[in-house]
Amino acid sequence: MARRKKGSIILRTQVTTSGTSYVSDTIDISALVDVPKGECLLIKRAWISFADDSTHNAPLGSNLSGPSEDSAVTGMATALTHTTMQPMANPDAIAKAYFVLANDATSDLILYEMINLMRPQEFENGMYIATDQIHCAADVGVALGGEIDVSFVFECETVKLSREQALDLAVSLQQ
Repeated sequence: MARRKKGSIILRTQVTTSGTSYVSDTIDISALVDVPKGECLLIKRAWISFADDSTHNAPLGSNLSGPSEDSAVTGMATALTHTTMQPMANPDAIAKAYFVLANDATSDLILYEMINLMRPQEFENGMYIATDQIHCAADVGVALGGEIDVSFVFECETVKLSREQALDLAVSLQQ
């Protein structure tokens, strides 16, 4: 992939829930960063969206109804690979969102709400990433009536930091 000298690029991926299994995909950004030379990725904005896995419209009642108990779909982006959902206290956390739903005693959907916990645009200068990937994952608490697509979109830019700043950033993501 050729590098852009300046301006934003858009990175995106999608994962589809699978019962209650943790599912993930990794966006390879190695062509955009060179940490030893001070080149890192600046994520300016990030979006996480939830949709029906066949129509790609808003989740349908048939996706969400069925469980006899409340559930939630979690979408999370991190700078390192994980095998389970991570707390927002992790230094490599980029963005996280919940799609929460509640069912009544007859398994009818009575509430759903999407909650964004953190997004890079909530910070003055975005988030700097000094790794070669963006790990995107989805997980479900209780299996739903149908699967949900969780899409991730990132507005990014390759930026030049000093070599020392870039290496410090890379180390900070591990702590």
